[in-house]
Amino acid sequence: MFEIGLIGCGRRLSGLVKALHALEPETRFTVADPDREGARWRMRQRGFDTDDIRFVPDAEALMEHADKLDGIMIGTRCKDHAPAAVTVAPADLPLFLEKPVAISFEQLEELADAYRGSENKVVVSFPLRVTPIFRAALEIVRSGRLGTINQIQAVNNVPYGGTY
Repeated sequence: MFEIGLIGCGRRLSGLVKALHALEPETRFTVADPDREGARWRMRQRGFDTDDIRFVPDAEALMEHADKLDGIMIGTRCKDHAPAAVTVAPADLPLFLEKPVAISFEQLEELADAYRGSENKVVVSFPLRVTPIFRAALEIVRSGRLGTINQIQAVNNVPYGGTY
């Protein structure tokens, strides 16, 4: 049985947690989210019995239970990914970090400093790498048909981009 701490429990992370729970049904969760009722509702929508889930208001409160956790997943709003990760870094637990990992160079530096020497305990979400269009583009690039690639530019027009 695993105990996983969740920081931020929106649509994305609650969906990932449902998939994780399908693979490891004995997994238990502690949810850190300032919108406790919204997080509780989303977990119920995903089929969880929320009486079995501990809810705390923030990452600092989650760290009070760090000794009981086997890992942490962060799925807050984009601007809060790095600060939450820095907060939990001293626990030295495996971390799933939603992208973007940071929204400024300062956040990126703080994150790098917090995890220096523990990089192998962090995985960054990048589900687009398994989409058909990405795989097709990767196949073309790896085939050599385009010659030497020396620059790549991508645009991802997400509806929440104003938070950057």
